Amino acid sequence: MINPGPKARIALILAAALMLLIICVWRLTATEEEEEGAAYPAGPVIAVLSREGEIFQMPLERFLTGVVAAEMPAAFREEALAAQAVAARTYILASLAAGGRHKEAAVCCDPACCQAWRDPLELAEEDRKKVAEAVARTAGEVL
Repeated sequence: MINPGPKARIALILAAALMLLIICVWRLTATEEEEEGAAYPAGPVIAVLSREGEIFQMPLERFLTGVVAAEMPAAFREEALAAQAVAARTYILASLAAGGRHKEAAVCCDPACCQAWRDPLELAEEDRKKVAEAVARTAGEVL
């Protein structure tokens, strides 16, 4: 058996670490794309102000899923979730039409100011699907 030198060992370790990193990033990206692509139709991307003061871009329908998840239990009836999605979408689009509620963002994630928001990935898969379906079913509907 050939015994590699110290430089070769380091190179092998770095190569293995790089491969592991690539696999992890690929899986994370695939999960996000599956989660977003399966449940969220194409639509506008909005600027959102986080509770920590950071601004991030997010597809409107994905943001709405987080709003509905935060503002109403997923155990509620599908029609209640759909009504919440329509009300939340109406609020956001009205905010956008007025130039946004914040300097650089349409809305924020502070329920005392704009809308509550919860990462849909924090929900159980069944609840996430139920909320996302209510949002998708009402896509484009406003009051």
